[in-house]
Amino acid sequence: MKFLFIYAPLQKLELGPKKNIYIKKGGRAPPLGILYLGKVLENNGYDVEVIDLQCEEMSDQSFEEKIRSVDAVGMTIYSGRSLETTTRLGKLIKELDPNLPLVIGGPHLCFKPESVLMDHNADICVIREAEHTITPLLEALEGKRKLSSIPGILLKENNKIKKNKPTELIQDLD
Repeated sequence: MKFLFIYAPLQKLELGPKKNIYIKKGGRAPPLGILYLGKVLENNGYDVEVIDLQCEEMSDQSFEEKIRSVDAVGMTIYSGRSLETTTRLGKLIKELDPNLPLVIGGPHLCFKPESVLMDHNADICVIREAEHTITPLLEALEGKRKLSSIPGILLKENNKIKKNKPTELIQDLD
């Protein structure tokens, strides 16, 4: 399975005349959370790619090719100006491929995960840390286990939101 992480800019994303994806110049922060999760997946045999839209400019054609070349997409959701950006990206991803699983996570989901899940057209959201959730989640997307068995996620099922039991907090951060 090939998984694509998208790191949206922390500032407002703009779409060019041909819907090219680019950002205004501004501060940048490395996508550490996504990079940690990517390494977890790689260590478990998954093919992972990261698009950092803070640093990469992409044409609409390049973005569409990336979306169509993967089996699932993950995106971090932050509060503030980037919320509009990630909402637009979620809708764009689902326009390109309505059946592509879109997984979201990140700090903003602590507030209203159900509405964020719906606003972003996402299929699954991960609450709290995802380091112990991401691999079982991909196994479920591959059909090796049931999504209902994975703690710490919300998912859309038959147009309703189902909340699984909470995940345990990571005790040892080392």
